[in-house]
Amino acid sequence: MEPTTQQKNDLVELTEQTLILEKLWAQVKDDPDAAEHKPEVKAELDEVYGLLNKVLGLIVQELRYSHLQSRWEDSEPLWRMEKITPKIRETVWYNLHLSAMLGQPITLS
Repeated sequence: MEPTTQQKNDLVELTEQTLILEKLWAQVKDDPDAAEHKPEVKAELDEVYGLLNKVLGLIVQELRYSHLQSRWEDSEPLWRMEKITPKIRETVWYNLHLSAMLGQPITLS
């Protein structure tokens, strides 16, 4: 099922938001002076990751791929997302999922 123009635009916007939040998280996560901002940034990042995971889950379901990425024979679900929003490749989220597909554990810290 082809996503609508609005859905594509939403995914592009979500990707941009993810990139911004990942950069912000990289700045505050180990900065003791930013301690008060960490929970807010982490919560926002978790929220956008959750939305990206839902989109990926819908694509996986449509393609009838296993929900276990380590069982994927290729990265078609991720490629489908990349086709809509090429910048998704720049995200930590994308690279973690690509690693999981290759059998490496996902760790967010």
